[in-house]
Amino acid sequence: MIKFEPNTPSKKVEEVKKTSSTLFPRIQRSNSPIHGNRSPNFRVSQKLLLLPDVKNSKCSSGRTSRVSKFNKIKVSTTRCGVVYGYAANSYRGLARYRKLDSISLIANLPCPKTMPENIWPRSSYYAIYDGHSGKKCSKYLRDHLHNNILSDADFPTKAKKAIFNAFIRTDEDFISQAEDQGEMSGSCAVVAMFVGSKCIVTNTGDSRCLVSCQKGTKIIHVSAIHKPDEPKENIRIVQGGGSVTHGYIINKAGEALTQGQARVIPGNLFVSRAFGNIDAKIPRLGGNPNVVIVDPHIKSFKINQDFDFILLATDSLFDLMSNREVVDIIWNSLYISRAQDLATQLNNAVEDLLNEVKDREVQKNVTIILITLKNLIENLPGENT
Repeated sequence: MIKFEPNTPSKKVEEVKKTSSTLFPRIQRSNSPIHGNRSPNFRVSQKLLLLPDVKNSKCSSGRTSRVSKFNKIKVSTTRCGVVYGYAANSYRGLARYRKLDSISLIANLPCPKTMPENIWPRSSYYAIYDGHSGKKCSKYLRDHLHNNILSDADFPTKAKKAIFNAFIRTDEDFISQAEDQGEMSGSCAVVAMFVGSKCIVTNTGDSRCLVSCQKGTKIIHVSAIHKPDEPKENIRIVQGGGSVTHGYIINKAGEALTQGQARVIPGNLFVSRAFGNIDAKIPRLGGNPNVVIVDPHIKSFKINQDFDFILLATDSLFDLMSNREVVDIIWNSLYISRAQDLATQLNNAVEDLLNEVKDREVQKNVTIILITLKNLIENLPGENT
């Protein structure tokens, strides 16, 4: 066991500093231990835009944070460790869906009780909670998930275990509350947590995390897709006592043709992992706790000099575009705005991506968070350099 002596310039503290990197072991992919060209003429109407409920932070409300002319977009250019800024916004969609998504933008995460403050690095937390069947679940995650991670006894020395525990605990707490209130909402989640030079990406459901590398020439899809038609998820669902179904139509020959996305039963959901959804999980309501689960996929990596930015987005964005299209739209917008300050560049990049979403007539909410890293700053000459 390492003994810490905070604020004491002794040899022991120096030894702790040298070995502090061991506090954040490399985390590999994790599955459940049980289950297996920007144009000013294409601006989105402000009436169609919304920003989900935001958990604000010092960085997100600091003097360099600003709200652009785009209604309620959130932009910050305050550096926090390896993060040099971010922009976040949502588009309601043509079907005028209710505002079901929530986001967290938290910089300068407090030091957990398990670690001395003098070795706690600059850390931050960004997350999208993609709600469905109501907004209470996504709001609950916004208010509680990050706190449950930070308060877990295994964080940060066993970060993977702590995050896994926090996802399970948060789901159990919400389900207990939801059962008492008859609340049927649920939510997916994708989280990017920065601790020093490490980034830990965790997701449950089908929201995505992409990393743009080497000036956009390479894209890393960090998150997992938890949908019932994914082979591994399909097997897990069936083994857990559930089933996967599709809609279908009958053609002129009398044959049944599959139509639409796969759904998981019980729950009748398009995702196979999610928070909440008591009707899918509680037996007395017809649910099965082994079918729709909350167990997250976790991936940890070190932020290196080739990483440009990280994008978190709801699945509705990728119903319209490929990963490559999304990254290319962002880079094209950033290049056009390269002579502007960073806040304007980030604002325009998010705006232009939402413009493309609007042009493609998306029906559902689309929520995105663009997180800037050092390589992007160094490769966009202008007021930033």
